[in-house]
Amino acid sequence: MEAAGVRAETFSAGTNVKGRSPATPEAVNAARELWFDLGAHQSSPLDADAVGRADLVLGMTRAHAREAVVLESAAYWRTFTLKELVRRGELRPRTNETLSDWLWALASERSPEELLGTAPADDVADPIGQPLPVFRKTLTELDDLADRLVRVTWSKAS
Repeated sequence: MEAAGVRAETFSAGTNVKGRSPATPEAVNAARELWFDLGAHQSSPLDADAVGRADLVLGMTRAHAREAVVLESAAYWRTFTLKELVRRGELRPRTNETLSDWLWALASERSPEELLGTAPADDVADPIGQPLPVFRKTLTELDDLADRLVRVTWSKAS
C-alpha cells in the first residue's frame, strides 16, 4: 500500500485469540525470508469496536468473515475474505468510485451464503502448528494476494 501511495492504518486481529501474544517462531522466520519483520507483532482478539471502525474487513477464511459480521452486522458490506476480494476485484477493478461504494457494489454481487457459508474456495489455510515450509507457502500466497489487492483497489483510484 505504501508503494502505491495509499495512506492507511492497518490492524490485525484474530477470532481465536484469548490475549496478546507474539507471532510464532515459524511465522517470524518465514516473514523474515520475505523481507518483513513480525518480531514486534502481538496478536489481538477481534472485537465489535475494531470491526465497526474499519473501512474494510478482510478475513483469511469465511469463518473469520462470519465472526466479523456476527460482531457487527453492518460490516457485511465491507467484509470479505482476502481471496474473495481479490477475485471479485480482478473482475471489476476499482476506478473512480469511493472505496466504500466499490466494496458495496462487490458485496451486492454475492449472496449472503457466499460470504457466510462454509465453502473453502476463498480461504487461506491457517499454517498454525505446521512446519516452516507451510508457513513459507502461506506467506508467499498472502504476499501475492496483497499485491494483487493493491493493484485492483488503489492503482487507478484517486
